[in-house]
Amino acid sequence: EAKKIVERNIGNSPTLFLNTKGKPWTANAICSTWGRIERKTGKRFCSYALRHSYITHQLKTGANTVTLAHLVGHEDASMISKVYGHVELDPEYMRKHASRNGGS
Repeated sequence: EAKKIVERNIGNSPTLFLNTKGKPWTANAICSTWGRIERKTGKRFCSYALRHSYITHQLKTGANTVTLAHLVGHEDASMISKVYGHVELDPEYMRKHASRNGGS
């Protein structure tokens, strides 16, 4: 269901998350909703952790670093390489990508 919402919203607006009126969420609305989720679950969430998880997952599944950098708002891939370089040094990642690209 989430995928359908994302696909529908991407086509209509440069903003991914829209409220029930079809307008972009305000910072206050996001914070308020985030707070309710934290209170309901009894867990603390950090938006940076979501961003970090997204970028890490994209890299592990073979996303192009330059493309990913632009998708998350960076001018170039230097920040991605600096912060997430550990992903590409992971032995499992290297094995997977070496075999995918014809390596031994």
